[in-house]
Amino acid sequence: MLDDLPPPTLVQDARGLGRLVADLDRQSEIAVDTEADSFFSYREKVCLIQITAEDRDYLVDPLAGFDLAPLGALLSDPRKVKVFHDAEYDVLLLKRCLGFRFQNLFDTRVAAATLGSKTPGLASVLQQRFGIELDKSMQRSNWGERPLSERQIRYARLDTRFLVTLMREQRVELEQRDRLCIVEGECR
Repeated sequence: MLDDLPPPTLVQDARGLGRLVADLDRQSEIAVDTEADSFFSYREKVCLIQITAEDRDYLVDPLAGFDLAPLGALLSDPRKVKVFHDAEYDVLLLKRCLGFRFQNLFDTRVAAATLGSKTPGLASVLQQRFGIELDKSMQRSNWGERPLSERQIRYARLDTRFLVTLMREQRVELEQRDRLCIVEGECR
């Protein structure tokens, strides 16, 4: 299943960002994650932004030196659900480093915990829900170095690939258990 995925689209310039924003503008649900260099820098920075829209994965390189404001505007759009897994650090970093603002978030880690998961980490949740095994060995790699390795690219794209599907399943269960308001409150 994971070996059959098409390669992600690398966004490394303003033209590529324009195509990404045009695609995301048509979406109502967008999965987002980041990678930073916190293990290698005193003051960490956003080194990669992963985005999945429907069946398309994008890796945005904020170190390439182009203006990311169009992406920031899209992430603050209250009409679009931005799906994160354990959003707190990503949102903090994107706000501090890039000035992004957010509305209408859904955190699949918060949802997993609210649904009773004892191990709400992404790898555990995807294994339990979909039988997908993530290789987390690149989690602490140096994301500030360029070019990114093939292993880093493969790792990064999977952090968002299944989040929208996961969110949809979790929403159904949360509604059935009358717990959706808990997750919505936490995400606000």
